[in-house]
Amino acid sequence: MPASYSRWKLDAQKILKASWLPTFKEGPVWFEIRAVWPCPKSASKIDGAEWRWRDQRPDIDNVAKSVLDAANGILFSDDAQIASLKVHKVIAPAGVKPRIDICFGALEGTPL
Repeated sequence: MPASYSRWKLDAQKILKASWLPTFKEGPVWFEIRAVWPCPKSASKIDGAEWRWRDQRPDIDNVAKSVLDAANGILFSDDAQIASLKVHKVIAPAGVKPRIDICFGALEGTPL
C-alpha cells in the first residue's frame, strides 16, 4: 500500500478509537458512507454553491474498502458482518471542508 494510504488509515483508526461510537461484535450490520470532496477553486459561483455528485477517481468501491478497512476491528469485529452498504461520493459547496461521514447500526428483522 502507498504510504499516504497507510497514514490515512492510521489517522482514521485513531479518530474511530477516540470516538464514542457503538461497536458490533457479532451479527449483521448496515453501513453508509458519504465521502465529501472540497469544491474545486475552478468552480463557478453557481456551481460552487451546490452539492454535486463526484464522478472521478477514486472509484467508489475503493472508497468503501478504505473506510471499512479502517473501521474493521474497531466498529465491528469483521467486515464480513456488513450485510448492507450504501456509498456516496459528493463535492461540497465552497467553504465546506472535505470529510467522510459514516452511519451504521445493527440489522434486525428479515431482509427485503
